[in-house]
Amino acid sequence: DAVVCPVTPTPAFPHDHHPDPLERLIAVDGVEYPYFDQLVWAGLPTMPGLPATAVPAGRSPEGLPVGVQIIGP
Repeated sequence: DAVVCPVTPTPAFPHDHHPDPLERLIAVDGVEYPYFDQLVWAGLPTMPGLPATAVPAGRSPEGLPVGVQIIGP
């Protein structure tokens, strides 16, 4: 068995190079969110210590890369 889920909540995005990582933001539909909100899906296999890998899954309508992660037991 395996679980397939997104790697991040959004496609690829420009990186915010603010010196304080806690001050970095990402705009989604005109609303700014903390940069670390992007890590929510990566935490899914990390917290229980499950094996996982990320693979490309295509492109968004804007042509940005989109991936999925495959999480094992």
